[in-house]
Amino acid sequence: MMNLVLNGLFFFAGKYQSKRFSKTHTIISLSLPAVALFWTVVDHVGFADLALNIGLIIMAIGLALLPLQLCLHQKREHSYTSLLLTIGAAGFLALSYLIQPIAIFAIAAAHVAFINNANRRC
Repeated sequence: MMNLVLNGLFFFAGKYQSKRFSKTHTIISLSLPAVALFWTVVDHVGFADLALNIGLIIMAIGLALLPLQLCLHQKREHSYTSLLLTIGAAGFLALSYLIQPIAIFAIAAAHVAFINNANRRC
């Protein structure tokens, strides 16, 4: 769910115009379904448990591959890209006070906003 929000944030900020950025985001997004697949195969109780978990992992893989499709739309970066990413990072940070692992998404959004702002100044 949080990765979908991050996908939307990066898409509307225009970061997916770079194929390198979308491939890097996809590879990072595929790491969790890969770990989940390994964990499911090692620690399954029965066929029903295995089928349910494999189905959820296939859906997660499909959603992790979304940046590769979004980079085909060529939405350009605009003057509010850094502001949009910073507001998104602040939103993730506010949510991370309730659910601590969301801080990883806040760090990712803030890092991309920082890199984007540094590239514009040079």
